[in-house]
Amino acid sequence: MSVRHGSGARVRPEHEWDRFDSDVLAALLGGPRAPAVIAEYLECRRILEVEAAALAAERAGEEELEELSETFSRMKLTADGARDNPAGEALYREADVAFHRAVVRAARNPVLGRMTEPIHRALSETFATLARPQLRFERGLPEHERILAAVQAGDPKRAREAMRAHLVTVERYLREYGEQLAGPEAA
Repeated sequence: MSVRHGSGARVRPEHEWDRFDSDVLAALLGGPRAPAVIAEYLECRRILEVEAAALAAERAGEEELEELSETFSRMKLTADGARDNPAGEALYREADVAFHRAVVRAARNPVLGRMTEPIHRALSETFATLARPQLRFERGLPEHERILAAVQAGDPKRAREAMRAHLVTVERYLREYGEQLAGPEAA
């Protein structure tokens, strides 16, 4: 929306909206286009984080590797806790986002960190929508562990592949969510 004194207010075209603004994001996620909006964020995330994982494998020092290992340990711990306590789900989500932020920090590119931060923030708002707790132990945690192992091994190709595979899984969850919203009549 733009407001000018004496001219009133007018709604700007959607392509001009600040998609990182929390109010704009909330409005978009509350509407029928929510799956398409989430897909836009996931696409950006894939573009940035796949290469961030490769850079992390090339550049991470002891401190970054330790942080990455600690965030993965926190993911495992909170996943176990969330099995018996639904309130633990929020702690798991925080640990998951912390892991991805640690990968980006391990890439040692502050500009990349600034670019991914609003995407991580936006996706944190949608995490519950895409979460599949029932698949966490067979899919989610092993995928994160493969990313960690590739970065620790200093293998950029394997890190890139592991991150891509993980983010493709998340995008598959989004498609499932979109199909659920569309209902059986859309099939």
